[in-house]
Amino acid sequence: MFCNRIILKKCCFCCISLRNGCYIIAGFALVFWPTVLITYLIDTLVKPEKKPSTTSIFLLLVVVFEALMQMLLAVLLFITTYKKSPSYMAVWEDVTLMLYAIILLEFVVNMLEGPIETMRRVAYILFTIAKCLYHLYTLIVVHSYRVHLLNSDEYNPSDTKGTA
Repeated sequence: MFCNRIILKKCCFCCISLRNGCYIIAGFALVFWPTVLITYLIDTLVKPEKKPSTTSIFLLLVVVFEALMQMLLAVLLFITTYKKSPSYMAVWEDVTLMLYAIILLEFVVNMLEGPIETMRRVAYILFTIAKCLYHLYTLIVVHSYRVHLLNSDEYNPSDTKGTA
């Protein structure tokens, strides 16, 4: 489970509820990750300047896996937010934390790839930092909503059939 020390009352520190914030996070992921996937596929397979290296193919597989997992997690987040199911939100949190390991693996492999032009490397480092901060914030919002559900009258454990 995620840290219980950082609990938000609103999403984006303004008037958006945590529940609507979860919907926004899931909707953003369903738009963002297919775009990343298509862009990376085009860049790696369709218009390569040279024959793709083993590292490029490995990174492509990692990005495809990460994008597909993020899209599945977005669907899970839509469903779990709609059903107000804290147990499935805990699953979402756990899988998202595991994806951090994939982000770090992807980062290390990309940095060890060899000589890369400086601007591409800087852009990749900035993208990775932005991705990590985004995932951290989404984890905090979803975890805050899950804690809110567990501590409120909205959550009725008898409504979640077959969940722990």
